Amino acid sequence: MQAGALQTSPSSIPQGGNVAIRLRLLTVTDLHRSALLYEQLVHAVRQHRPQVVAFVGDFLHGTRDNVGRMREAQCAQVLAALPCREVVFVRGNHEDHMWQTFADAWIQTRRRLNALHGEVFAYEAMTLVGFPCFLGTEDAFIDPRNPLPQDPELWLPEVIKPWGGAGRGIWLMHEPLAGTPLSEPGSPVGGNVEWTQAIQTHQPLLTISGHDHHSPIKNRCWAVRTGNTWSVNAGQTTHGPLHYCVIDAEYRWAQPSTPRFLSITAYPWNETIEITPPAGFEEE
Repeated sequence: MQAGALQTSPSSIPQGGNVAIRLRLLTVTDLHRSALLYEQLVHAVRQHRPQVVAFVGDFLHGTRDNVGRMREAQCAQVLAALPCREVVFVRGNHEDHMWQTFADAWIQTRRRLNALHGEVFAYEAMTLVGFPCFLGTEDAFIDPRNPLPQDPELWLPEVIKPWGGAGRGIWLMHEPLAGTPLSEPGSPVGGNVEWTQAIQTHQPLLTISGHDHHSPIKNRCWAVRTGNTWSVNAGQTTHGPLHYCVIDAEYRWAQPSTPRFLSITAYPWNETIEITPPAGFEEE
């Protein structure tokens, strides 16, 4: 596993009592090493004070266009200094070989590196499933882990089954589902058909994506519902303001469990959707 990455198992979590707790997650995508967006992210984290910050791909930038962009080591230093308990990374199509420089600099900060590749991350009651990205080059990010099959049914059920309903709470996937206003059909950012099928099959409560920066803004639509699943892509801009989501989750148990309530607010719109698990969700 990538040095410092975390694969927590349900049995390793301290078993707490029946205590309702509230946790906050901030998610952001497609920063592309922008110095301006990184600065605005730091401000957002200080403002909202989440326990966990999740980067859902393309926080780095894999081309030679470096105007207004920070170096990978600088990115690592800024993100490692964020005032939150945990930072989680899911790969997009721009991390590529840039990841190794970023990871080396991150390790020097002595903060744990949570780099998810078809894995579950748990913080107290909150569980996050991090999907792989099959665009770009994943070797540096996943090393020494093995590549996963593109068909999620060949690995996803085994990953989420031990977690019960908690494994179908919040999914992080850089590519959005296909065929919705969250992505442009027939384009390089047109959405992932396999992820769409996985959502239809397993019906998680919430998925967070990015990749298509512009469609959510152009279509004035940052969330769509498919069955019991809400899928979110807040989009992103080049020159600000920063687009991101704040997710407030309430849990009945202190160990990893299904959230009994989710509130997702997308910025800069300051619009909110609320999710309550349907009856029988744990048993599905």
